[in-house]
Amino acid sequence: MKRIVFIMVAIVTLFLTEVKAYNKSVIDITKLTMSDSIEYLDKRVITSEELVNLYLDRINSYNDDFKALITINPNIVEEAKYSDQLRNEGNSRGILEGIPIIVKDNIDVKGMPTTAGSKALADNYPNDDAEVVRRLKAEGALIIAKANMSEFAFSAKDSYSSYGYVSNAFKLGYTSYGSSGGSAVGVALNFASAALGTDTNSSVRLPASGAGLVGLRPTTGKIPNDGIINYDINRDTVGIISKSVLDNRILWGVISGEKYELIDQDNQVLRIGVPRSFYEGTEKTNLKQNKVTNSFIKEMLDVEISKLVDEQIELVYLDDVYNNYFARLNNISISGYTMCKAFNSYINGTTGTIRSFGQLTKSKGKVSNLNGYNKSCNYSDRNYNKTLGNLALAKQYIENIYNQYNLDFMIYPTTKNEIYAKGNNSELINISGTMASVVGYPSITVPLGYYADMPYGIEIMGRDNKESQLYNMASIIEKHNSLINSHETAAPKLYEVPEEIGNLVNMYIDNKSDDNWTDSVQEYFRNYNNIEDEKKIYLDLVREKELESNSEEKIIKKINNESLVSDLYVYFFIILGSMGIFLYVPKITMRKIKKI
Repeated sequence: MKRIVFIMVAIVTLFLTEVKAYNKSVIDITKLTMSDSIEYLDKRVITSEELVNLYLDRINSYNDDFKALITINPNIVEEAKYSDQLRNEGNSRGILEGIPIIVKDNIDVKGMPTTAGSKALADNYPNDDAEVVRRLKAEGALIIAKANMSEFAFSAKDSYSSYGYVSNAFKLGYTSYGSSGGSAVGVALNFASAALGTDTNSSVRLPASGAGLVGLRPTTGKIPNDGIINYDINRDTVGIISKSVLDNRILWGVISGEKYELIDQDNQVLRIGVPRSFYEGTEKTNLKQNKVTNSFIKEMLDVEISKLVDEQIELVYLDDVYNNYFARLNNISISGYTMCKAFNSYINGTTGTIRSFGQLTKSKGKVSNLNGYNKSCNYSDRNYNKTLGNLALAKQYIENIYNQYNLDFMIYPTTKNEIYAKGNNSELINISGTMASVVGYPSITVPLGYYADMPYGIEIMGRDNKESQLYNMASIIEKHNSLINSHETAAPKLYEVPEEIGNLVNMYIDNKSDDNWTDSVQEYFRNYNNIEDEKKIYLDLVREKELESNSEEKIIKKINNESLVSDLYVYFFIILGSMGIFLYVPKITMRKIKKI
């Protein structure tokens, strides 16, 4: 009877009330990791359509302020409905079925323009998806939007383009870093479950650190770069930005083809190198990377190092790792001159006004001057091979250090800078852009702590092609600090989830036997956005579940009570017997006394 009443109330409410935006839900969108969303979708707590609309609500409310996104997928709601249909039919495409993902706007998504942050390319439509996007879609992912970036991926200091200046997710008016600033800020503001960026020097890790997120730069060359507007073909790679290490690892499994699950480290003592010259720093140096480290950043890293020591992890302090020799190799191996030739090859797979790098150089609608890059459109093989030789020398130098000290990883602060206001001329100080990106090793930034309500990260550089071990190390540090969703961004919640509704979600997830009750709760979840008196129906559902649980308890209590009654009878007769003995024995004794 209660189920009939519930369904009638839901249907009447649906028709009598106005259809509202998805600004109300049984789940808190600002607290979800991608892994949470996967579970909630699989267990039908939410649908992909609902999830997408919750993200769209936040995009519509906050993107104008933060400038994180350039283009919203116009078909995203229909794609989410199709995803729900596949799931309901038991035909889910993969682990990411119905999960909304943001893609940096220098990566091709068919049906959406690829601008690289320049309005000059506003009508540049790719003929196909980039390979990384194909792999995401094959697992059921939905591309919800294209992210703003520093135009043509030129800047690590900020993400400024002809589409606007991306603001930090935690404080408007402050830098998001670059060039994948829009991707990082979009995830931090809960515009999607995770994002793809690209990393030339520090373009994924630095924005991820400044947004309180996890950011991976994989081994160079491990992920295909087709369908991407590249800046430096020798360093550029797609990277992943997410809320948690697990989320990052799942996405890595999809775009790389490696298994999803985290693998256990061997039972070995891990050895981590700490580049002392960068970690501590000194004023007596001609290298900016080795200047004195900001005190609060060093204090955060000191705390983490003490936790690693407690884990029986060996720390090896390395002097003079980042030196003039390595700095020189870095400087002479930057191959931005490859941009022109790479663009001319890329543009053949698109339609639009711009058909060559020369046209792009002369076009309006951009904030960057490209004339210098136009000069080397036909660079010589000799020059190119020399660059590759310098990169090989840099890699050999770091490889020797790893081997000499038997290191598994190196760690250092992702940046030495306190996050600065947009447009500030502060010099950016990090080795994110001059270590892993030069030698091609995988590297990941993980949240380290907050100072003045702004986030800072720790970077871990692994060994060549050892992403799985890198993720395991990142998980250790993540557990030490427990910072996932720990701080509010500058974009507040659009709704609150009542505590009792959260309890109902937990009861529903834990329920393993009552299919009828499960169906009723699912119906409630589906109509929750349009139900006015959600608490009344909630109470009915909870009472129903409690009654069912109580019915079992009553049987147990009845058995227990019957046993108790039996026990009381026994106790009663024992007591009576004892009283009889107590009364009878004194009488016998008195008689004997009298006889005497």
